Amino acid sequence: MRKKRVLIDVNSTVDMFACGRHSGIARTTAELVRAIDGVRGEYPDLEIELFSQNFKGIGCRNLAAGMRGHHLWLRNIGWMKRLAKRLRLRESMSRYDLLHIPHNYDEVPYPERTVVTLHDALFMHIAEDRFDHMGMRKYVPELMQKCKHIITCSEYSKQDIVNTMGVAADKITVIPWGIKHEVFNMNVHKPADIVFPYLLSVSCNAERKRTDKIVDAYLDMWTPAMKQHLMLVWGNMPEWLSKKIENHPAASWIHIEKNVSDERLASLYRGATAMIFASSFEGFGLPLIEAMACGCPVVTADNSSLREIGEGAAIMLDEPIEESLREIITRIDNGEIDLKGYMEKGLKRASQYRWEAAARKTLDVYAQ
Repeated sequence: MRKKRVLIDVNSTVDMFACGRHSGIARTTAELVRAIDGVRGEYPDLEIELFSQNFKGIGCRNLAAGMRGHHLWLRNIGWMKRLAKRLRLRESMSRYDLLHIPHNYDEVPYPERTVVTLHDALFMHIAEDRFDHMGMRKYVPELMQKCKHIITCSEYSKQDIVNTMGVAADKITVIPWGIKHEVFNMNVHKPADIVFPYLLSVSCNAERKRTDKIVDAYLDMWTPAMKQHLMLVWGNMPEWLSKKIENHPAASWIHIEKNVSDERLASLYRGATAMIFASSFEGFGLPLIEAMACGCPVVTADNSSLREIGEGAAIMLDEPIEESLREIITRIDNGEIDLKGYMEKGLKRASQYRWEAAARKTLDVYAQ
């Protein structure tokens, strides 16, 4: 019997290799592909191949995987993308039996032969212009209805997809993300260049991350007698917030790092007194388990998938978030919280999330 050919589209990883933009979807796609490469020998009836499309030749070859790669030398935007779909170029190059789109959406000619990883249904609740969420409301639900199967990363996201798009629950498989335990672990050295205690926040410019609320709470509670500094991993902080910090007496207590490597991020987690993640909505919440794996106590919002990952292993923030942040920052600075207990709980929780397990569950979906 002929092996069944599965094609994984890895275009979401291109910006990561081309210009260092390590989005959550890019990172998780890359790690999933590498983990699949490591365990695919356990599935002899499946032939796994990769696909990428751009003018620079970036994609399949950059993942350092042993799987065959197909590269289409066309830009992956606009009329060229539509042309590739109309001419079935991806399909004629690979002749796949099943296509896996791990990045929420794509234009596919055969949805009935397509598995889609929809990381969350955020766009059904919040309209962020920079991600074309209004557009996604129009075309993603239709693909979810027509595609062969859906993978998502949390029980919360599964139920949200069911509720907002009317997809049958048995069409969705939950496969939690993993983390690179070889990078994020207790053996990581604390940053040698940071000599003060600090609270850490890992963020981006999406408003739902509410990192500005963390900054505001810190500035509100700051006094010269405070022990904890505030460390922000933030590639492009809004100018208005930067000016607010610059004009505050605590300006020298707030530190910003941009475009850090995974190794530097792990070191920052390892050295932090606690990591604060106050997002109002997440399909998963990767920083939580990365921090936990490094022995960093986690403070997070009590909503969406953050509750699923954090409950019982993290300090949960109530709404209104501003009041809760001020209280928790003060209590941590005063030594009123058993952070060691949360560190131990977090280590146990993080050990449950492994890419090898995610890869096997994904291959199981392909096989089915």
